[in-house]
Amino acid sequence: SDYAAKRHAEIARLYLSKLNLSSTMLETSSYRAFAMCRNVQHLSLSGCRFLNDEQAVILLEGFRALLTLDLSKTSITDTTIRALSKYGTNLQVLNLAYCTNFTTKGLLYLSGGEGCRMLKFLIMERNHN
Repeated sequence: SDYAAKRHAEIARLYLSKLNLSSTMLETSSYRAFAMCRNVQHLSLSGCRFLNDEQAVILLEGFRALLTLDLSKTSITDTTIRALSKYGTNLQVLNLAYCTNFTTKGLLYLSGGEGCRMLKFLIMERNHN
């Protein structure tokens, strides 16, 4: 709708360094709009149970300045973790607590690629894989 397009354009103009989208349920178009805020350094998506890999990757592609990322209690898979290895070049803290849909193979992506070389803290409380 025109209203949604207007709101997305307003979001894209925001200068944000911290973004907390915890426990929200947004459409992909909203994630695209937030991804235009290129200065985000701290992002929380904790509890976004319906967040899918496509939406997570959209944010990661846009938020190249991320220092901390909270993906706890989400359904992300190896696809998102692989994108982190590509786009998370500045990432220092990654929270994957209570995430159960990624594998050991996904974690290996963190040590490969261009990204995650700055990672200092990896939180994986109560993961089953």
